[in-house]
Amino acid sequence: MKTEQKISSCYDDVATKCAIGYFHGCVKHDDFVIVANKLLDIIGKNKYQKQINDVSKMDILAMQTQLYLKKEWFPTAKKLGLKYFAFVVSENDYGKLSTENANRGASQEFDMEIQYFNSIVTARMWLNTKK
Repeated sequence: MKTEQKISSCYDDVATKCAIGYFHGCVKHDDFVIVANKLLDIIGKNKYQKQINDVSKMDILAMQTQLYLKKEWFPTAKKLGLKYFAFVVSENDYGKLSTENANRGASQEFDMEIQYFNSIVTARMWLNTKK
């Protein structure tokens, strides 16, 4: 029996000039933090103002991870210059709700424009309109 491997990862999208994170399945907090920190490294190294998180295959975002994002990740991303954040939202209602909960208030508190999309293509199109 073949099982689907669920790996979270990230990369530097030079064409769109953004960091892209992929989160799959029920991501353990420590694994999420590893990928999130790599995304911060990409943003800082390249002075990117844009990021995409594809959470369309993510099951749920743990409360510990949601708190980490609000208390640590978003403040660091703001200091590094992140301004535009696109999310490709989960097909799973719980994943979508936990993503929205983690982002609640981040737009105002950290002066970021956050938008939600159904595909990575439309997320990239939106980011390409941002300088």
